[in-house]
Amino acid sequence: MTLQVPDNTKRVAVIGRTGTGKTRGGIYLLGVLKNSTWANMPITIYNPKRARFVNKLGAKEVDVNKKPPTKPGLYVISPMPGDDDAAVLQYLKRVYLDGNHGMYFDEVLDLGTRNMGYRRLLTQGRELKIPMIYCMQRPAWVDIYSLSEGDYFMIFDLRNQDDVMKVRKFAPGYNPDQLDRYYSYWYDVGSDQGAIMRPVPSEAETLRLYDPRPSTLGDRASNTRTLV
Repeated sequence: MTLQVPDNTKRVAVIGRTGTGKTRGGIYLLGVLKNSTWANMPITIYNPKRARFVNKLGAKEVDVNKKPPTKPGLYVISPMPGDDDAAVLQYLKRVYLDGNHGMYFDEVLDLGTRNMGYRRLLTQGRELKIPMIYCMQRPAWVDIYSLSEGDYFMIFDLRNQDDVMKVRKFAPGYNPDQLDRYYSYWYDVGSDQGAIMRPVPSEAETLRLYDPRPSTLGDRASNTRTLV
């Protein structure tokens, strides 16, 4: 099977329990897309947990209370769950109105029904060229639209049976018993096909996708091909 690289209208759900490689998988995928199909748009990373790996990407910190940037590049917002919920809602509404803006969500458990801006991006953002990557640890607990609106799934190991059964409704063929450590199951909804993926490159290699120096461009192109 040939795996298609998501374009600038698609949404990808990255799923897996803690320690399975989910975070590195999501950051690697974002690095590939920002150098290819997402290259000409601003990209905001939603990072409420202030994840260590995200902090290494060199993204520009922006104020969640301000308007989203419109210049192509990598940006990060680090809202405080609860305290900044209203600001996050307004930020995502502005992204929706502007269009042509990629979004990466480090964790979506606290969004969904609590944030109609997030749900609007999921359900109505395709034609506005608002691609999305969103990560989750417990798919059984997230808003249903996080799964029903996925165009692609990158699923790492899950052990809770509620999570496994929920995922299988949207990504047939997923079987955690078939996955070695750090492997994932890639499912393309449009073609109704899935395949087991090898582990993504190391943290150091993944971070090279975010290196702005021109000398790394050849390596980036090579890494892009390894996705498929």
